[in-house]
Amino acid sequence: MESVGEALIIGAGVGGLTAANALYRTGWRVTVLERADALRPIGAGISQPPNAQHALDAIDLGDATLGDRVRAAGEPAGAIGARRPDGRWIYRPGGDPVGKRYGYPFYTLLRTDLLNVLAGELPEGTVRFEAEVRTVQPGDAGTRARVETVDGAVYEADLVVAADGGRSTVRSLLFPEHPGPEYGGYAVWWMLSPGIGDHLIASETLGKGAIWGSFGLRDGRVYAYATMVTEPGGSSEDPIAPLRERFGDWHEEVRKVLAAVDPASVFRDDARWMRVPLPALHRGRVAVLGDAAHPMTPDLGQGGSQSIEDAVVLARLVAGGDGRGNGGVVSALAAYTEARLARTSDIVKRSKKMAAFHHPRTALGRYVRDQSLKLTASERLVGLFLRQYDPVFGWKP
Repeated sequence: MESVGEALIIGAGVGGLTAANALYRTGWRVTVLERADALRPIGAGISQPPNAQHALDAIDLGDATLGDRVRAAGEPAGAIGARRPDGRWIYRPGGDPVGKRYGYPFYTLLRTDLLNVLAGELPEGTVRFEAEVRTVQPGDAGTRARVETVDGAVYEADLVVAADGGRSTVRSLLFPEHPGPEYGGYAVWWMLSPGIGDHLIASETLGKGAIWGSFGLRDGRVYAYATMVTEPGGSSEDPIAPLRERFGDWHEEVRKVLAAVDPASVFRDDARWMRVPLPALHRGRVAVLGDAAHPMTPDLGQGGSQSIEDAVVLARLVAGGDGRGNGGVVSALAAYTEARLARTSDIVKRSKKMAAFHHPRTALGRYVRDQSLKLTASERLVGLFLRQYDPVFGWKP
């Protein structure tokens, strides 16, 4: 295949590595710059909803799709139940309504495994570690983009993809007047534990200003997460101490996982979201994707999913562009903004709205939340409940 041009990707997370795969398979020579010294995922596990899987299926590896590889590393969650802190079910799932409606159920896997799958489909040496970006010159129709790292290395490329996360250096360089993301109202903890000896039904337990989620992994371990409405920026010498304090009297499954959690696996971060969308998802020859472009709260499981969608759409739009000049890339990136900005801005808002639903401030709000979920116990009503998610989970490239 004749090379379209040289693409430089900043960030070896989910979005960056998906973009690298998608671009490589449409004829681009790809280099990924990662500031860490190895693939270091943020958070223990990740859910792959149907829209992300349909996007990954668009990346053809020859003998399979990238979606096939990811599903082989994951565990289908089926329907996801909802419980009260005392363990009573608000909604105990049966069957697989998500899979029936959208083609795939949710799959859960280790973030490390996901990154290894994505990186493993790239040519050896594609990812260059300890390469932290300092400056970016976006270029234009007649000039290549230029990137300099903190150690003085300089790269020129026909296309640059900024996938450097919610605290994106590139976003702040390209859009210095933009206010950036803000606190989403709660903190999130991700963690892993060994299996707890029970048949674990994927579920979220909903309390007052707090949520606990437990999902089984393919290797038998448990991926769990917790959220708490709290002040931003908190920390603790013992990463599990605030979790035991808040969730220590919740139902037995939560207590078992907490007792078994590997402290080294616990990661805490503040939920953040982009109240004000970027004016565009590109500048010159630089495209911005994923959390670098549109940070969102994790309430719909769409942070990584939207970065995957971004990557697939971007690769399709620049596949026919002349990377070496004539404005092909610049025009394609304008089309990328047009294709993705409205959708991602809408999902940012939907996620924040769902955060308010998940973390109501009043007893009435909690009652409405629990009753809304209880209604989904009926097969007829679960379809009505899921219909509101069609614009999110029903997307296909």
